[in-house]
Amino acid sequence: MKVQERIEQFMNQIPEGTLDKRYYSPVFDLLVALDSPRTEAYGFACMRLLELTTVIFKDGRSINNDQDKDMLWTGTISDIAHAISIVFAEVNSNHRWWASRYPSDAGQPEVEEALKDLKERLSTLSFIERFE
Repeated sequence: MKVQERIEQFMNQIPEGTLDKRYYSPVFDLLVALDSPRTEAYGFACMRLLELTTVIFKDGRSINNDQDKDMLWTGTISDIAHAISIVFAEVNSNHRWWASRYPSDAGQPEVEEALKDLKERLSTLSFIERFE
C-alpha cells in the first residue's frame, strides 16, 4: 500500500471536526511534502521535528502552536509515533515500536544529520509561513 493510501485509510477512521483530525491533517501534509528518505534515521528525525518545532501554515493551520489552546493536548509522542508508523511503514508499521525507541534513538548522529536536512527542506516549502 502506498503512503497516501495508508494516510487516507487512517484519516477516514477519525471523525470529522475532532481535534485528532485537526492535528493529523497538517502533520501528514507536512510529512508528505518533506519527501524525506524512508529510513529509520529520517523517521526519528521527523519525530523530533514534530515534537520540538512549531510550524505555522499559510492557510492558518499549525503544529505545536502554543497559541492554539484547543490543541495543547495533541502532539504527544504516541500521536507522533502513529503518524510516523504510517508514513514510514516500510521501516516499521508499529507505532509502539517508534514510540518506545524514540527516547534512545532520537539523539543518534545520523538522526541529527537527518533533522538538519529536514529543516532545510522545511524552509523551502511554499505553504509554510514560518517555523521555529
